[in-house]
Amino acid sequence: MEARRDVALISIFGRLNWLAVELVQMGLDVTLIDLSEQFGHWAPEDWEGPFGLFQSELLPQSMMARLHEEDYFDTVDEGLTIWTKSGPLDVLGSNSNYLLEKRNISVEQQTYLQRFDSLSSKEIDKIKKTWKESRFQDTWFLQLAHSLASPSFYQNAEGLESVRPLPIFSSLALRRVSRKGYERALDYLESKKVKVIRKARLKDLSAVGRKLESLEVLSQQWSGVLAADQFIWSFSSAETAQIGKSFVSHLFSDQVIEPSWAWMRYRIEVSGTPLVNVLPKMFVVIEDRDLTWTHANLAIVQKTVNEAEFDFWVRIPTAHRFHRDYLEKIGLEIMSLFQRRVPGSQLRLVSWPQETHYDSSVLGPPRFAVYDREKLKKTRASTLSNLHFDGPERWELLDWTGQVLHQKKIFDMLRNWKTERDQRLAKLEMQAAKREVRK
Repeated sequence: MEARRDVALISIFGRLNWLAVELVQMGLDVTLIDLSEQFGHWAPEDWEGPFGLFQSELLPQSMMARLHEEDYFDTVDEGLTIWTKSGPLDVLGSNSNYLLEKRNISVEQQTYLQRFDSLSSKEIDKIKKTWKESRFQDTWFLQLAHSLASPSFYQNAEGLESVRPLPIFSSLALRRVSRKGYERALDYLESKKVKVIRKARLKDLSAVGRKLESLEVLSQQWSGVLAADQFIWSFSSAETAQIGKSFVSHLFSDQVIEPSWAWMRYRIEVSGTPLVNVLPKMFVVIEDRDLTWTHANLAIVQKTVNEAEFDFWVRIPTAHRFHRDYLEKIGLEIMSLFQRRVPGSQLRLVSWPQETHYDSSVLGPPRFAVYDREKLKKTRASTLSNLHFDGPERWELLDWTGQVLHQKKIFDMLRNWKTERDQRLAKLEMQAAKREVRK
């Protein structure tokens, strides 16, 4: 079977859902190929990741509507809380102004984070230059905002080198994701006139000259050759390698950039103390602010739907990703450090990272990868003129904000392409009409 579309989006775990709807509403004929089934035994929480949903002005209302269709939100009233040895610091609570002042987080730093996207690049560079020359103990808050969700790895005193900070002064929520919610998301796409191919695999691709012509798709729902005028590829080079070597060859010139770090999730039950009931639904706990923010020294913690269970996300070198002894050691360190923060608590490790149960052939690359920035600079993507790349190697942040900001750029490119195409077709139709008149 053969089919042709204006745009084909090749997606995983909902990455391109918002963009697919936006393109349909632009008047394009769109198919989304969902390859999630090909990417390992991940729990829904692993799809969603550690960063929560910062509901900043950067997220369009259409994105929020799409997310609301899937699963419910759990509002984090205090916003992001950062818990160091000096105590917890929240950014939106009733005492946040007092706490920020007490921790010497200047009004200038707060204003910079709140107004980041209204500043010019020259203003940002000037502000960064000033703070880069300051002491780390005076800038750690900014460094954390910049580095926490970056897809490139930065030491704690290098965070300001990253492109943008998380919008940490925005309201925050946790999405309570589920497999049913994911299916609802695909149903929502279809209700918006996106053609969805579920549980798909790609067998091959065809490129002619500098254009990608078609993809050979296999699924129970539909199999055949799908041709399109434009393609959007939402996979990193390492994720592409899991699809097949020929795709890496055509799309990344046989070059795979392996991530250096991975965010990995431990689920821990906390009992024996009433403090469990007052802990924020999401917070960042830092053991030693002046040491590297990796391993058990920094964890992003999310309270699960079970009030007594928490997901601890930590950043671990990918070289140790499947070393069970190493992962168990990190898990014990997390519990020990947290127990000191919450005296009298009793901890039980409910579930280990998926990497302790499956190997790389099953799981593939990590869902939330962090790259060596020098390696990322060497990425050699295809120069096919009708192929647009999305994915963590190109995002400025690993959270929803970073995804949408990059996809807006793709949307603008395709809008320009559609305008030019429509003008060209209108011109051809006018010429044909004139020829008819002459007859």
